[in-house]
Amino acid sequence: MTGSFEKNYATALFELCIENDCLESVYEEFLCVTQIFEQNPDFVKLLKLPTVEWKDKEALLTDAFEGKLSEIMFNFLNVMAKKGRAGDAAAIFAEFKALYNEKMNILEVTATTAIPLSDTLREKLIDKLTVVSNKKIVLKECVDKNIIGGIVLSYNNTEIHASVRDKLDKLKAQINSVVV
Repeated sequence: MTGSFEKNYATALFELCIENDCLESVYEEFLCVTQIFEQNPDFVKLLKLPTVEWKDKEALLTDAFEGKLSEIMFNFLNVMAKKGRAGDAAAIFAEFKALYNEKMNILEVTATTAIPLSDTLREKLIDKLTVVSNKKIVLKECVDKNIIGGIVLSYNNTEIHASVRDKLDKLKAQINSVVV
């Protein structure tokens, strides 16, 4: 669970992006920055070290990002680093992404199946979910042979089980509960 500072940082950036009509571009930049931070944990550690002076951290950020990011995103990174929040970029981005998805009417759904979805099934699933949710669907696919067959859909802390494994587990529970 994220704390309030993540939501505060995300909301501040989100509102600034709305004011400056740059939400989509900053979203893409933030996504790239969080990936860079994940791939370079030593860089983030350096930004978090209290023994490294701010001017040195600022120089690192300038070398790495100035001219490659919008002014809004570059300044936001500097604020995060100055306040010791560079290591929290992923959590802040998660909050920012939730605000972005709400604004853009996007629903992220994870579909877990025993085998990869065919193109036809994927399209039908997206179409059906779009109609049911009245949102643009971003589908993430996972393969888990343990579900045997069927599908498990996950979105917004909700799971819909329509897998063979789930049905077998329910049947087993029913059999076990029968008193002979």
